Amino acid sequence: MNGNWKTSILAGMCLVVLAAPPLGAVWMPDGLPVCTAGGTQQYVEMIPDGDGGAIVVWSDHRGGVDDDIYAQRIDATGEVLWTADGVALCTATGAQYSQRVVSDGAGGAIVVWRDNRNGFSPEIYAQRVNAAGNVLWGADGVAVCAVADMFNRPWIAPDGAGGAIVAWECLRDVDYDIYAQRVSASGVMQWTTGGVIVCDAKYDQMNARIVSDGAGGAVVAWIDDRNGNDDLYAQRIDASGAAQWAAGGAPLCVAAADQESVDMIADGSGGAIVAWDDPRTGHDAAYAQRIDDKGDLLWTASGVPLCSTTANQQYPRIATDGAGGAIVVWHDSRAGNYDAYVQRVSAAGTVLWAGTGMPVCTLAVGQYYIEIAADGEGGAYVTWNDVRGGDYDVFAQRIAASGAARWTADGVAICEVEGNQTDAALVLDGDGGAMVAWDDLRDGNHDIYARRVSPAGLLPDQPLIAGVLDVPRDQGGKLTIHWDASACDVLPLTEITHYSVWRRLSAPVAAVTAPGDDAAGGIPDVPPGFEGPAVRLGSGGYSWEWLATVPARYVESYAFTAVSLYDSTGADPGWQHFMVTAHTPLQYLFFDSPVDSGYSVDNLSPAAPVGAVAEQSYVPEGLNLAWEENAEPDLHHYAIYRETDPGFEPSPENLVATPGEAAWFDAEWRWDAGYSYRIAAVDVHGNESGFASVSPEGVTGGDTPPPAGATFLAQNVPNPFNPRTVIAFDLGEAGRVSLRVYDVAGRLVATLVDGERPAGRHRVEWNGRIAGGATAASGVYFYRLDAGAFGETKKMILLR
Repeated sequence: MNGNWKTSILAGMCLVVLAAPPLGAVWMPDGLPVCTAGGTQQYVEMIPDGDGGAIVVWSDHRGGVDDDIYAQRIDATGEVLWTADGVALCTATGAQYSQRVVSDGAGGAIVVWRDNRNGFSPEIYAQRVNAAGNVLWGADGVAVCAVADMFNRPWIAPDGAGGAIVAWECLRDVDYDIYAQRVSASGVMQWTTGGVIVCDAKYDQMNARIVSDGAGGAVVAWIDDRNGNDDLYAQRIDASGAAQWAAGGAPLCVAAADQESVDMIADGSGGAIVAWDDPRTGHDAAYAQRIDDKGDLLWTASGVPLCSTTANQQYPRIATDGAGGAIVVWHDSRAGNYDAYVQRVSAAGTVLWAGTGMPVCTLAVGQYYIEIAADGEGGAYVTWNDVRGGDYDVFAQRIAASGAARWTADGVAICEVEGNQTDAALVLDGDGGAMVAWDDLRDGNHDIYARRVSPAGLLPDQPLIAGVLDVPRDQGGKLTIHWDASACDVLPLTEITHYSVWRRLSAPVAAVTAPGDDAAGGIPDVPPGFEGPAVRLGSGGYSWEWLATVPARYVESYAFTAVSLYDSTGADPGWQHFMVTAHTPLQYLFFDSPVDSGYSVDNLSPAAPVGAVAEQSYVPEGLNLAWEENAEPDLHHYAIYRETDPGFEPSPENLVATPGEAAWFDAEWRWDAGYSYRIAAVDVHGNESGFASVSPEGVTGGDTPPPAGATFLAQNVPNPFNPRTVIAFDLGEAGRVSLRVYDVAGRLVATLVDGERPAGRHRVEWNGRIAGGATAASGVYFYRLDAGAFGETKKMILLR
């Protein structure tokens, strides 16, 4: 979007649109309403639905007494698929909160939460909702653990069979310990009532995290106080609930400092990668460690440091890099406020990017609530909140596998309407892009909104140029710009009225090419039906020339064919840059596509060569081929094909030469070979002409073989020629020699040899220039050899 008007106008627009939101909505500017029910909706969780959409889960206070758990499914187009404002997963008496969600592997979800339905002491409950939005485990879920304990937030991992494994910490004796339970696809607990013990070592074990081991079990990691400070331990539980590693768990890090802020992912091989921060070097630093399926540590003892600065790195979040390693993002205080930095560590524990990490966003306002998700290409998507616009807004950035930011510096705005937008959740959309959901205060109370962002960082209200393509079968004359429609260009929405197409030119050229009033401040004041001309101000010494106005027709894609300004050549393809703007009924509300480029190429083949001749030569032995030079300015070379079959078809297998001149000498030719030739012209874009043909019957005679040891003058090769030819001669004995070139009037053109030469074979090149260096004109020339009593003159032809 463009302009500082955005927040106020768009907020107003959203209020109008959302006053009666249709059940089948689409992605909207500044967010699709997922739930705007009365009361408070917050603490968003989200997973992909496996079909390009997502399932969003949140804590909901619409009843006015206690928090309940609700969910909604959104498809790839932004259509809300379940009951308006969400499906109730649990509305039991008492508060339900601290929810976590995983996929059930069938388009639905399994959600686990803390539940106070039976009094002050919380319990752990779970619910499954299928792809259609139907709850499967009773109206208010099933009890995962109803033992009278003090519980902290549960965590959940899929079991690969439609169920899940849940881990939590609870105060069952005098200290917090770690427990786990497996629930089947039908909602039946599979392990010991109350859960199996993952770790009950002395003192507290807390802040459990869990990931699938890929074999029906899970790896659980936690913060452990058994040694007098916070250390990290982990345990693997198999599908039956049995611990697989050492009793009490395997130590991940027992450095002499507190390890905090744990996050974890599966490593794809039955183990896990864990990230955390600790102050062992005098400041909080981010570390990571990998543990394999047997409980052995694979990286440096006590963890790999992810950043070498002396500033604090805190609250790391981790995603897979798809190659056995991980990408970790953290809050970084090197500039005095929280910035977002990221680092990649390989499967072997090698830090791959800059030693201090790569910046995601370094604006002085600070970045908070950072989340990360793998992008499926070795990089990651990152979301965060900052207050660059006055309120908390949601921003995102995509990080390439190299560590470089792929989108606008400091991120793309996901939502900047008035009021705070916080607590964003992030998942991939199944098409290389991402979906973001967040807690939104634009209407004065907490609601849930969502938005989709493309792999290129486009928000769906922007059109996207899909390609700038040459129009075929012309001489580089036209280009067609294809673009995908704005997501607002779809019924029942009618926010997009038309599109305008623009070409980037240097400002002086644009003023001459399209004279007209500049659109002040870059605003494209192009109403429906506008017929030009117009120039739109740009930056960097460029302006934009208006090319066309195209009405919105509520279709997925559009195209416009423009006359090319430049013809492509071998030295310069003639790149031309274009932008498409989607217009709304409001002049100041418009959406520019990213700039894309293309060039118009020559699709027409050169003319076939004509005037082909073939002349035998004995010195050197072979065949001179020559033809008239083509006149096309984009000619690149000629292609010569040779076969013994007179009716042969040219192919790469019988291509023998690609000379840049209209002549070629075949040193392999013999009278008895019976060679036939095809000669084609090829331009700079690879377009090949038809063929000139030379058959054995068309070969003319030449010199007779010279007697051994005799003085002899050979025919020049090639002949005709451009711009060089070689003249060979034999000397029977040493002596003074002159070799001169004359024009048809007998005037001396060039002296090639004038002096003593030894007996034997000699070769001299003439470069087609006369005495003094000027270029000789096309025509017939004669060259004469004088050596003692020997004198002979031969004719040659220069073709320019």
